[in-house]
Amino acid sequence: MNDAEAVVQPVTDVDKLVKVYIKIRDTRDQLRRELEEKEADLNEQLALIEQEILELCKQTNADSIKTKHGTAMRSVKSKFWTSDWEKFYEFLHEHKAPDLLEKRIHQSNMKQFLEQHYHLMFVPQHRRRLDHPFLQYECYFCQILLLLRQLLLLRFQ
Repeated sequence: MNDAEAVVQPVTDVDKLVKVYIKIRDTRDQLRRELEEKEADLNEQLALIEQEILELCKQTNADSIKTKHGTAMRSVKSKFWTSDWEKFYEFLHEHKAPDLLEKRIHQSNMKQFLEQHYHLMFVPQHRRRLDHPFLQYECYFCQILLLLRQLLLLRFQ
């Protein structure tokens, strides 16, 4: 009997189960490493091709190049940040533009806050799905999130 058959048949020998488990786990890890190596190589090749296509787009002043196999497109992504949040909040308030901020909660900071302010929780500490128009994800409580949203909106009025 080989190790794979030992998994299928009822085995009471824990040592054999552990042996098979370790063998499967090690094989899976080896396959993962091999795949990661192959993927890294393919990603390098893709990056070289992308650079070639971008260079062709620059030379021809084109945003896209259509071929019989598909269309290559380039786009510019802009990212914005601030180094002075207080001045940025003043700017948002002055221009009544709270929608310039993303509407999400920093997960680890919220978790830490809740651990330090457990007395603010209005519902038991268990995960539950919220059915609320702007809170469509799992969290520990909904009242605090609603309060935070209201505080943010008040800050910009």
